[in-house]
Amino acid sequence: KATTEDYHFSVSKGREKSNFYLSSGYYKQSAIIKELELKRLSFKINSDHIIKPGLRIGQDLSLAHLHYKGLKEGCFLNDFYNPILGAMCMLPFRPSSDSLLTWVSGEAGITNPYDDVELANNTRKNYLVFGNLNSQVRLLPEIKYVTKLGFDICYQDNIGYSRSNVKAEAISSGFIYGSAYNIIDLSYNWLHSFQYSADFQGDHSLDIMAGFEVGKNKNKWIPVNLKQYDRSLSFIEDTAGSMSNSYEKSGSSTDFLHHAFSGFIHYSFKSRYQLDFGIRRESIGFYSNHTLRRLSALYPSFSFGWIFTNEGFYLPEFLKYGKIRYGWGRAGNSPRINYSYFAKMMRDMEYISAFDAGGHTTSSALRRQTNENFYFENMHSHNIGLDLGFLDNKFFVTIEYFNHHLKMGDKYAMDNPKPIIEVLNQMYYFSIDYLPVAEMTNKGFEWDLGYKHAGGNLVWDIHMNFTHLNNRIIDVEESEPDRIAFSDTYDPIAVNIPGETAGSFYGYIIDGLFTTEDCDEMGYAINQPFTMDENGMKSYAQPNAKAGDYRFDDINHDGIIDKDDKAIIGCPFPKYTFGLFSNLEFLNFDFSVFLLGTYGNDIFNATKLWLYNPYGLSNWTRDITNS
Repeated sequence: KATTEDYHFSVSKGREKSNFYLSSGYYKQSAIIKELELKRLSFKINSDHIIKPGLRIGQDLSLAHLHYKGLKEGCFLNDFYNPILGAMCMLPFRPSSDSLLTWVSGEAGITNPYDDVELANNTRKNYLVFGNLNSQVRLLPEIKYVTKLGFDICYQDNIGYSRSNVKAEAISSGFIYGSAYNIIDLSYNWLHSFQYSADFQGDHSLDIMAGFEVGKNKNKWIPVNLKQYDRSLSFIEDTAGSMSNSYEKSGSSTDFLHHAFSGFIHYSFKSRYQLDFGIRRESIGFYSNHTLRRLSALYPSFSFGWIFTNEGFYLPEFLKYGKIRYGWGRAGNSPRINYSYFAKMMRDMEYISAFDAGGHTTSSALRRQTNENFYFENMHSHNIGLDLGFLDNKFFVTIEYFNHHLKMGDKYAMDNPKPIIEVLNQMYYFSIDYLPVAEMTNKGFEWDLGYKHAGGNLVWDIHMNFTHLNNRIIDVEESEPDRIAFSDTYDPIAVNIPGETAGSFYGYIIDGLFTTEDCDEMGYAINQPFTMDENGMKSYAQPNAKAGDYRFDDINHDGIIDKDDKAIIGCPFPKYTFGLFSNLEFLNFDFSVFLLGTYGNDIFNATKLWLYNPYGLSNWTRDITNS
């Protein structure tokens, strides 16, 4: 059982020309693993002031301290030292021990979930200061200048403990390393824009915005010391000092620059017809060998709207608002870099794998796809929508069809990207995993129904939404088919195949379990597909299968279970997503409800690799015989 504590205190004050808000909070999150804990202390102050007509300034400043104790992020992907999975796999007839590894056989080992130094000793302390300064200056009655400076300062004080070996024959063997390190993140973003707004002859309305923004991110990783301990966490002195000295010299720092130009025009005629045009040019830059490298992309957009209820047509009285709209735009992500040898230079594994109790690989998947070009990802979006308001707009209905087409954009091939790669391999925002898909579409419909009542002391706002999504891969990168060429050495959990959904689950189809009736007097299953040679000798598809083993489906009916019998067995994308939000306010009380649901998607349950694994020797679920 885990508890959550959340305390808030706030004060606000407003006058004609000034507003002020002050708040503080304390948050504590426990976990079902007793040693895990998160604490957060926060403080925030906002203010807004009109200095004189035409001049407004404001600020928001936040300070926070986070203290995280327990398992490091990502450790739950580790089959060997995941305490939750370890507890589920512990055999009920074997006693646990705080000092020894519980062995089931010479081939399978299960770690005592209580015996994990990471539980109680890993700590991460974050100190954050972030906020914005903003001002508005009206230069002319129709023109104003807006500027906003945002900043973010983060300092981390971390201590992490890890074992010297992944799987030891005895828990008392091997060492524990404690690494102390600091991380400093500094960033700012400064936005400038000029905004023009005017009406002409009562029929024409025009809004124009032109802006520029520039920013910088700087990250520094500072190793402090590396210490060695025995299994009881007694310090072992490094007399030579070579281990810690080498660690302390392994620090790194990176710089990342970005800037963008943007423009926007909105035109309205008689409050019936609306036109919007936008354009944005983004650029990023980073230093390599003291040389600034830049990449850029251009993103235009357009939309049109027709408010037909303002045309004077005869319409039912209950219909108060109606609008038909169409929009097109080009959006994208920051440039991604994945070069053939860049992937091998990453700190993390190029492959992510799952293991059985004996340390053998049961499945694996690529963490990133290699590509010999820099590029921005581009998404072309089309939206057609209908907005309707009924009964003085108390009821509101929105129906929309969307078609998002994602593809690789402008490429920046380089003869020798290695100097840049050496800089970027330290930048975590360049190592985000992404799908190795060259072209993909997301199509579907979205409905939103809303009702709002405001009268007397009661305010009620309720919204329901429903989305149908159809995801399809059009094409993949050139090297991806080779990686999923269904070889015997590559056993992916999810694949990206043209015509299928992205990340479709891929594997063998299980047709129940073999029973004793399927086996001969020696205990081997003979009621299964087989091939026969010219001498009449049978070769069974699963030659060593016995009662209790999985029966795999021979989908091509060739009498052999191999890579050609793998198929798409699941889809991670929900066909339907639905939600409900309701907010009720009465006097000084409020009540809110938020519900979200999905239907039509599959979930890969990695826990069943253990609990439904007849080849392992860990604890099983009781219903495995009915699986």
